[in-house]
Amino acid sequence: MNKKNSQIGRLENYTKCVAGFTLIFVIIFSFYTAELVHRFTVIENSWQQYHSRMANINDEIAKLHAAIGYGGLIHHFKNYVIRQDPQYLEFIETDITALESTLTQLSKYFQFKDELKALKTIKQTIFAYQSKLVELKNAPKNTIKEQDLIAKVDDTDALAAISLLKTRTFELNTQQRESTSFAFSQAIQWLYVGSLLFILILLFPILLLKLIKKLKTAYSDLSSALDDSNLLMLHAPDAMISVTKDGTIVCCNLKIEALFGYTQAELIGKNLSTLLPATVIKSHSQYLHDYFKSPIQRLMGQSNPKLQGLHKDQRLIPIEVNLSSSMLAGIKISTATIRDISARINTENQLKATIATSESNYEKLKQAQVSLGETKMTSLMLDNLPLGTLLYSFEGKILIANDKFITDSNYSRQELSTLTFNQFIDFEKTEDQIVFEKVVTSQTSKANIKLSMLAKLKPKHDQFIPIELDISTYDYNGQVFRIVTYKNLSDVMLIQNRLVKSHEQLARAVAATQDGIWEWNVEQKIANYSPRFMKMIGKEDEPTPEFSDWYNHIHPDYKNKVDEALAQHFKTRELYEIEYLGLNEYGEYNWFVSIGNSIFDEDNNPLIMSGSLRNIHKSKLLEIEAENSKLFLEKIINSAICGLYLFDLKENLNTTINTRYTEILGYDIEELNSISKFDEFYHPDDRPKIEQHLTKITHAVDSEVFSLKYRFKHKDGHWVWCYSFDCVVKFNHENQPELMLGTFVDITEHTLLLEKLQSSNEYLERFAFVASHDLQEPLRKITAFSSSLTQRLQHQISSDEHIRFEFSRLIDASERMRTMIKDLLKLSRINSSEIDLIAVPCSDIIVASLDLLSHLIAEQHAVIETTNTDILLTVDKGLFIQLFQNLIANSIKFKTKGDEPVIHISVVSEADVIRIIFKDNGIGVDPKFSEQIFDPFRRLHSKDSYPGSGIGLALCQQILSIHNGSISCSSEVHKGAEFEIILPKINIKGI
Repeated sequence: MNKKNSQIGRLENYTKCVAGFTLIFVIIFSFYTAELVHRFTVIENSWQQYHSRMANINDEIAKLHAAIGYGGLIHHFKNYVIRQDPQYLEFIETDITALESTLTQLSKYFQFKDELKALKTIKQTIFAYQSKLVELKNAPKNTIKEQDLIAKVDDTDALAAISLLKTRTFELNTQQRESTSFAFSQAIQWLYVGSLLFILILLFPILLLKLIKKLKTAYSDLSSALDDSNLLMLHAPDAMISVTKDGTIVCCNLKIEALFGYTQAELIGKNLSTLLPATVIKSHSQYLHDYFKSPIQRLMGQSNPKLQGLHKDQRLIPIEVNLSSSMLAGIKISTATIRDISARINTENQLKATIATSESNYEKLKQAQVSLGETKMTSLMLDNLPLGTLLYSFEGKILIANDKFITDSNYSRQELSTLTFNQFIDFEKTEDQIVFEKVVTSQTSKANIKLSMLAKLKPKHDQFIPIELDISTYDYNGQVFRIVTYKNLSDVMLIQNRLVKSHEQLARAVAATQDGIWEWNVEQKIANYSPRFMKMIGKEDEPTPEFSDWYNHIHPDYKNKVDEALAQHFKTRELYEIEYLGLNEYGEYNWFVSIGNSIFDEDNNPLIMSGSLRNIHKSKLLEIEAENSKLFLEKIINSAICGLYLFDLKENLNTTINTRYTEILGYDIEELNSISKFDEFYHPDDRPKIEQHLTKITHAVDSEVFSLKYRFKHKDGHWVWCYSFDCVVKFNHENQPELMLGTFVDITEHTLLLEKLQSSNEYLERFAFVASHDLQEPLRKITAFSSSLTQRLQHQISSDEHIRFEFSRLIDASERMRTMIKDLLKLSRINSSEIDLIAVPCSDIIVASLDLLSHLIAEQHAVIETTNTDILLTVDKGLFIQLFQNLIANSIKFKTKGDEPVIHISVVSEADVIRIIFKDNGIGVDPKFSEQIFDPFRRLHSKDSYPGSGIGLALCQQILSIHNGSISCSSEVHKGAEFEIILPKINIKGI
């Protein structure tokens, strides 16, 4: 095909290519469907067989883990050792039976040497537990520590064996998944071939699926309409040609080549004047303009019986033309059915000659056998004509009716002689009937009249037949004879009706779609747009659309991008698709997508480019917003202080990590996923609890959060302490966990500091114990020697008041020092790890404290009042008795002289805390010392006025500190003291 090939020829060839490719696609699709079904059947059978085996193995492994792990043999065995409860013996026997059954089943599935060795190791461990159990039963009753020593079994190898079997099971699962995945991926490749359109549709936002479905239907109708139109035109019995308003030929069928000598490719895109004689080109242009102005179906040649076409070899062809109009994508199209009437004219000429011969020899009929033969020959010729023919006499009677007319009308010749023309011919127009009657039946008709008109033949029995009548009059021997011929238009009308319906269907399809449809004649720079297209770009009222109408609606910043996309399309011949900003119908810039493709000639030059335009502003804004949200979320995640990761529990690899993860551990995502044995990067001491942690997570029903402290090997080789919080964020359709979200912080420095602090506290505790013990010994000696000297020097001391005073002061100082050391030792020994928390009513603690202070209370006539003391406290009872004892003793000690001490204790329970208030009527405390009184050895009064070590309130504060509580004092001098204790109901420090 060269550049001179016509547009219609290229369209027809393109249609043939599409039809061919469609047939090939159907064959390929049938083949790939059969192959796909076969592949999926193989995959399903293979998967069912292997799944049954793996399900049994996984089930037995789970039973093995349950029978020997937590809640199984080892757990029950240790509980029996500690509690000596016979009930656990039954549990142990059940576990052993289950283990033996499980090991028997597993031996059927595991055949490799190391697998059988692992099963044997587990059996040996079970036997070892059985032996230890017998030894415990037979051994005399011992302490728990001794029993634990007897019952010690090294189950490390058994746990390693279970781990090996689990690993091997996981490898089998992985191998099957990989095998199935490979087979499935091959099947998917076949699926992709047939699902290409569906995949493209999925790229659009879900919110536009309805619109895409309508578009697909519209394009289907469009394609169907075009195919029907081309098919009808291809098989039409006459030459057919379609032209635009300016006379450009846009479509024609193969009969044109037989009629005019031009091929389709030579005519497409050319002007209709190519087929017209030079003498009628100018008048035809005006006629074409008038016709498009009033496009009604009409038969050409009525006013000009000598309508002729121009053959390629420049000879003239007598023709008759029938016109019809239609709309295609908003463009008026005129379709002409052209018939060569050379044969008919020749027949008419022959008929004239025959008539002339018959009339000239009428008088010589009896003598001229030759003339009779010619008459018979004429009748034979008339009977073999493809046209129905009638010969009317001067008087308007039917002289001859050929066989074609007799066959179509179902009348006999005898019947016809008795009928008038309006009994078997029905005219569409009354004026045509009048003209026909005047010409055919009137004796005043003139010769050399030629008329054509549309009518319907009324057969005797059948339905009406649409016909085109041609009437010619001839003068013979002074008489006017009329020859009436007709052409059966049934096939032509059927084709025309189908063509009109096809064009209407095409127009409806274009109007139904929400997209704008466009076509661009690249060579002639002519653009055609659908009404929807013009409305979308705000040019709805433009009378003569041009290419610039679309181009000018593009935002200036995107014109270069559009030009580059067009250039790339023309260069690569790939699908043209571009997103850009353009003015919409309201004069606002919206996002549009333009998609199209081109028809190219043999030199790869674009000829016709067509496509669609869609407003995607809403979906584009959603896409931009989603992208911004994604970037914002990534920024937040990467700015977080903690490491974050998403772990695929099925594939056993990380899918996402943040920047902080890499900063803490040194690995990027590729390095993490390249690790084959992830367990080796956990500290050996932490691996069991990590395994338990993962088990908890994978068995979680909801997205429950689990925490864990563990050590992970840094990329540089050192261990990093991590405090992790993990939960499952995605479950599959079977409610099995698929994706785990984890966050963790680096607590290495914190952990090391805690270890140092713990060591320091232990050292200080030992130091305080040793120091207090070593200090008490010299004090005991000082006290003992002082008492001894007092007795030995009693006579001297009794006579010397100064010596007696000094000795008494020495002994008192020693006793105070001794009390202070004891209190200091008490303070150092108060530790949260040693407290024994129980729920006890506050009243029980008060009663116990008052019992210890009964002598002091009686001696000082103290009054103790309580309010709401039945509230339960979760505390260490012994420490709280000491706390209450110190506070009550303090209130009695610092009473106002001359007054009996009155102490009121009240308890208030709130949502999260319990408040205990001690209030007395003593001397009170200066508010500026309300905090210093809790310091060890802090005294506000002289030891002579108020004896004591000054450590009592410090002990109270320490006791409350390990209970996560607090104590405060609010008081004024000479107005009594008020101590408030705040104790949380839960979350005790260190627990």
